[in-house]
Amino acid sequence: MRTRVVLVVVAVVAMVGLAGCTLSAFQEPTATTSDSEAAPAPDDGGALADPDEDVKGWENGVWYNESLAVTPGDGLNESELAAVVNRSMARVEYVRNVEFDRRVPVSILSREEYRDRQSGGGGGGDEAAATREAVRLEALFLVGESTDAQEEQAATRSASVQGFYSPSADEITIVAPSSTPTVDEVTLAHELVHAYQFRGNLDVRFPRDPTRDERRALVALIEGDANFVDRKVRTRCGGEWTCVGHESADASTSDDGTTAGDDEAGGDDGSGAAAAPRPNMGLYLLSYFPYAEGERYVAAAKERGGWAAVNALYSDPAASSEQVIHRNDDAVESVSVPDRSSSEWSRVGDGGVVAGEADVATMFAATLYDDVEGSLVSREQFLTDDGPVPITYGLPPSAGWAGDSLYAYERDDGDAGYVWRLRFDDDAEAREFARAYRDLLRYRGADAGDDGVFVISDGPYADAFYVDVSGSRVTIVNAPAVEDLGDVHEPASQRVAPADARARL
Repeated sequence: MRTRVVLVVVAVVAMVGLAGCTLSAFQEPTATTSDSEAAPAPDDGGALADPDEDVKGWENGVWYNESLAVTPGDGLNESELAAVVNRSMARVEYVRNVEFDRRVPVSILSREEYRDRQSGGGGGGDEAAATREAVRLEALFLVGESTDAQEEQAATRSASVQGFYSPSADEITIVAPSSTPTVDEVTLAHELVHAYQFRGNLDVRFPRDPTRDERRALVALIEGDANFVDRKVRTRCGGEWTCVGHESADASTSDDGTTAGDDEAGGDDGSGAAAAPRPNMGLYLLSYFPYAEGERYVAAAKERGGWAAVNALYSDPAASSEQVIHRNDDAVESVSVPDRSSSEWSRVGDGGVVAGEADVATMFAATLYDDVEGSLVSREQFLTDDGPVPITYGLPPSAGWAGDSLYAYERDDGDAGYVWRLRFDDDAEAREFARAYRDLLRYRGADAGDDGVFVISDGPYADAFYVDVSGSRVTIVNAPAVEDLGDVHEPASQRVAPADARARL
């Protein structure tokens, strides 16, 4: 039973598409609650005595608060890496109140090698799924239709991933900034939490056929738990603990504080590696949701009932990103749209994709990080001092989301379109979203026509859009041109037909 559940979680992570754990682009506070217990007492010689049996906070001969004779500046050799991994495992045990039953293998990969592997992966896979994903990212105004969505996502991961755990190999890979084999002990702690999660130590319950948004909610729990732990480790680094990878910025030091090498100033990060390119911030914000809101979600449970309350989340996880963001148990409304396309157009795949409140929020938040004036939300709405991570996806235009479904369409000539229907808690929330969405269309260069029709004449999102509000429901139709709107979704033809033709309908 435990194995089956773990396999479901593995599939969930793979389907969401997070290739690893990302570097935060935001300034983060360092305060955190302490779960410290009494430190192990030294023996008569001043060294930390080994216990008679395996205990929390000690792994393979190393206590969580021991200093290690390693010199990370010149790269970690095999024995040094083993010592750092042992101490990091002990630290996760101590902070998270868990116990590892065996060592976790760790390998180190340079960022350049990681990029090469990403770019060498090729396309392939499910063509319908790739089309639906490309249409979803276009609908969110994150990747234009002239850009390869898969390549753009891979480039974003390559620029931000610091490490990842492979459940199938039961191995952690740390992505180092250069060819020097070094690790960041905080990143290592994060990935060790994933190893604990995926080894079947937690009672996870999840639907057999989750929507995309349900999968995102579970990943938010998984990443939020790991982020919460790595923050606790990070807070102690430089204070009560020494931490490999968190030494002084102007010198490479050994774990016991001795200088291991010089760091020359230059146009890069000092490691000899070229600075990573800036990621697509819209895609970054999309992938950062599980880390940011997930940590807030976990922190609230921890404050409410300790680690037992966090563990209990796995047996009753949130069913939507909305529940993670607002920490409520609001039910998700099932949303569907009849296929009313013409014979020239066909739906792609089975059913619609539930984007979820996190995606909708990202669509608006991404306008804070591009070169266009007049973002759709303010920095004060997105950046917050409330909670462990200083950003929130609970934004006014997307709040009140109750359900949605996005259907991709394709024409024989390869052109694509979509129908996106969203439900909100009430009519007022639907109108607020519709107003913000129309403003977003204008922000992206659209000219407004009559009866809810907008046209973006050039650029990466050049298309025609039809927006309809009916009570608590908003329907968006997208097509290459105004005359195609009714062919993608027949009711739109009533808005784009000549006035005399509309009178006859």
